[in-house]
Amino acid sequence: ISTLADGNMQLGFNGQAGQLYLIQAADNLTPPIAWTTVSTNTADGGGSFSFDDLTATNHGYRFYRAATP
Repeated sequence: ISTLADGNMQLGFNGQAGQLYLIQAADNLTPPIAWTTVSTNTADGGGSFSFDDLTATNHGYRFYRAATP
């Protein structure tokens, strides 16, 4: 995870090559957690992919997870 110059977030992931992943975000972890899909990415041949959350600064807190559909 790194912070971009404008304060937004860049996240890097490692998974299975060619696998489709949903990046989901939530503003808190109080059950029931309201996960929202914010991006859909396919891992490259080495299994890596990244996601830039350009709306991160609109949230006081932001939690992320990667899931397969």
